[in-house]
Amino acid sequence: LCIGLVQEWPLISKLDPAVYGDPNSLITSDIVEKEIKGVMSFDEALENKRLFMLDYHDLLLPYVSK
Repeated sequence: LCIGLVQEWPLISKLDPAVYGDPNSLITSDIVEKEIKGVMSFDEALENKRLFMLDYHDLLLPYVSK
């Protein structure tokens, strides 16, 4: 499991797109805003370095059989 600070938006996979497909995440700022549940806005969380993600995608995808 890799917990990381979200430093850029939108999220983009660092894996090779020729092997693993589209690097663009389907997670939108609207989805994140709903999960924050009004504690702060998405922009505030990103700006104040309060937005983290669990990165299962780039960590585990190379080990998954297609």
